[in-house]
Amino acid sequence: MTNLLDSIRPFDKQVPLVGALLAAAVLSACGGSDDPAGTLRLGGTVAGLATGKSVELQNNGAEALRVSENGRFSFSTPLESGAAYAVTVKTQPDGQTCTVARGAGTATADVSDVAVSCLAGTAPPPSPLLSGTAALDGEWVNHKVCTPIGGGQFAQQMLKLVRQSDTVVEYRSGTLIHGNATCQGAGSALVSPMGSVTLSRVESNASIAAHWGSWRLITGSTSYLVLAKPSNDKLCLLGDENPSILPTLERVAQSAAVQDQQNACYVRR
Repeated sequence: MTNLLDSIRPFDKQVPLVGALLAAAVLSACGGSDDPAGTLRLGGTVAGLATGKSVELQNNGAEALRVSENGRFSFSTPLESGAAYAVTVKTQPDGQTCTVARGAGTATADVSDVAVSCLAGTAPPPSPLLSGTAALDGEWVNHKVCTPIGGGQFAQQMLKLVRQSDTVVEYRSGTLIHGNATCQGAGSALVSPMGSVTLSRVESNASIAAHWGSWRLITGSTSYLVLAKPSNDKLCLLGDENPSILPTLERVAQSAAVQDQQNACYVRR
């Protein structure tokens, strides 16, 4: 069995999957840091925490930090330049609900603007994102990249997923053609069949819906991928292996966040 994604590595070095009919994807990188590897700090501020209460934060679903007073906080483990981070609330304080703003990104300098806000009252648990083949069905466009293709035309990567059953979606890939340099308007879709994806596992929470599966191309070869939805209207295609290199929702969410920052995810058309 041939795996077309043998070059894919774990989430922090992952290469996005691209539409087969688009000649090249436009990726850009900016920024940087003079700090040596492993010296960048991750922190921010907590506000609204009641006296005698504490909130437990975590980074990337791993390192935990308990904060017992308002003001500045900092995780003890430094980050390497270019590392992804995702600060979330692991344990809420009794009788309060804390939320995180500016909690995810890629570190290129010290991160000090993560904002944790706590309010009185206990919020109901958030609903998980929609998942399954019905939630994947539809047309998806990479709206952040508009590539000139000649003749006064410009193109965006596009894919179309068509539900075949509870576990199978047909995969079509191509481009959305526009007559303007900003790719505004409805455009003209040009997609071709690329095979089908058979799902082997589906999980979701309020932050990510993950669909692990095998992609059988029309050439007969098979590869592995995760169809990840950071929201109900956003889709990221993540290269995977068997066994999976993205085995948990936390790992899928981190990888999808990195890919989204690289302008490589899709939104529902």
